[in-house]
Amino acid sequence: MEEKELPKPSVSTSPEQIPSDQLGEGIALCSRNARRLLKDADLLYSNRSYGHALALSVLALEEQGRKVMLVAVKRKVAGIDRELWRMMFRDHEQKLAMSFQIFTETLKKRPSREELNHIYGTMPHAVAMKNRGLYVDFFNGLWHSPFDADMKRAAKTLLPWVKGVIRKTDRWLEF
Repeated sequence: MEEKELPKPSVSTSPEQIPSDQLGEGIALCSRNARRLLKDADLLYSNRSYGHALALSVLALEEQGRKVMLVAVKRKVAGIDRELWRMMFRDHEQKLAMSFQIFTETLKKRPSREELNHIYGTMPHAVAMKNRGLYVDFFNGLWHSPFDADMKRAAKTLLPWVKGVIRKTDRWLEF
């Protein structure tokens, strides 16, 4: 039997203009994907796969950040240039920051500038926790894995929080 070669995924590394009539589709796909990631995170959590549930909840928040950026482009608040393209498709911390920034707009009492700076400073930690939820690693003289007890505590806290952030940012984006 002859093996078929799978097509190589095409990942664009340069900004290209997304046609304005396709922005709505991208927004809808990001929304659908974020919700699916959360649904899958719930399934993993209920099956005691806490590290993977944690990682998927962070991925859902990243996808929500991409959606926020696409909405900004659709509403002509931003244009797609090289930097925005990089943030939407390569920069995980920036997507998390964008989700959080819009989430703060939904709060009755906005955090102080100092609190916001502290939270934005934790974005690399969120990306690191996502990776801890997916991979086995060795650091600080110890093995770490998605099976560590702290993954359960982190997922138990993060999963409902991410659901709330996505729900509130979606409502805010509807204005």
